Amino acid sequence: MTENDQILHALELGQAIGRKSMGQEISAEEAHMLEIWENTSAANRQSMERLHSEEFQMEALALMHQVSVKEGWQRLSMKRNKSIHSYRPIVITALAAASVIILFAVGFKYLLPNHPARVNKQQAGVPPYDIGPATNKATLSINSGKPISLPFSADTLLSTPSAILRSQNGMLTIKSPASGKQVAASLSVVTPKGGTYFIRLMDGTGIWLNADTRLSFPDRFADGKRQISIEGEAYLEVAADENRPFWVHSPQGTIQVLGTRFNVKSYLIESSEQITLLSGRIKVNGDGFSTLLKPGEMAAINANGIKLSTADTANIMAWKNGMFVFHNAAAGEVFEEVARWYDLTVVYDGSFMEKETRISTRIKRQEPLSRVLRIMEASAIASFKIEDKKLIIFPYKKRRTDNQP
Repeated sequence: MTENDQILHALELGQAIGRKSMGQEISAEEAHMLEIWENTSAANRQSMERLHSEEFQMEALALMHQVSVKEGWQRLSMKRNKSIHSYRPIVITALAAASVIILFAVGFKYLLPNHPARVNKQQAGVPPYDIGPATNKATLSINSGKPISLPFSADTLLSTPSAILRSQNGMLTIKSPASGKQVAASLSVVTPKGGTYFIRLMDGTGIWLNADTRLSFPDRFADGKRQISIEGEAYLEVAADENRPFWVHSPQGTIQVLGTRFNVKSYLIESSEQITLLSGRIKVNGDGFSTLLKPGEMAAINANGIKLSTADTANIMAWKNGMFVFHNAAAGEVFEEVARWYDLTVVYDGSFMEKETRISTRIKRQEPLSRVLRIMEASAIASFKIEDKKLIIFPYKKRRTDNQP
């Protein structure tokens, strides 16, 4: 097959995928062509699955803003010579638009059989300008000592006078030694931007740390007393123990727990601290207030006091379930959350008004940054640029040829 024939094949394949994605009928010949293409590799099958996903629909909208359909067809059909250009008249229809989006989203070169660029990209993984999602990483300090990177080797055990610490598979587990002095050591686990971690305390309590979070706690709880401190965001499943209430200290107040599941979000950069109860009972104490929360309620605490509301638990717990979920959320909060996840700093350029802009979207957290930004850009609210670990945000500007965020 000549290179021109390969390009014609890619154009035909793009049209067939476009028709199928739009729910239109395709011919038996086209169905056979798609079947062969899907079965050629696992990557092709994954691409076809993604075309039917909610994320791809948002990406398609973004690409519609960024790509001139007519210019796209001309660029593809005139790739080599006019004989390809005459292959089919340029008719700007929904089908043509969908086909061009398919060719740009999947990657024109990737539709060509055995094209070197396709092979190299699969080996390389994330493009060099792109940024992957957060991973399991953190640091552990014992008695304010030198930070130790987590996870450490699976066959390595750390010990304090009253505990044994093991870190593996993104989890730090603290257990009681067979013998030893009962002198509690002060521990702290810090996740950086772009990092998450899970801690299993000696009493069985599980704590999931989001990115850019600090957890401080003793390796062993004293009799009648369980206390920890959190700055950032964490989800807790507290082991029930009526004789030892569980206390969580945060920058804005204190939470008294009696065996429950709840989420704490207390980033200093945000205007308020949010405590959401999923089950059980907690009491929120602060400067001049003390409030009992019911399951499904959220307490928002700031300098003016506390405000209770019904919690959107699916939204609040999305981070733990591997999703970005925003419902009419302030753009500034959305951008900060994305930046924490991908280890970036938010910078606003131009006249973009983050406080007046709202965003609603749903994106998998395991997506590379480029795809997350492309999906968010579908709303035409803002445009993005990555430069020196900074996420630069500026008023929306239509892009046509630049595929880099």
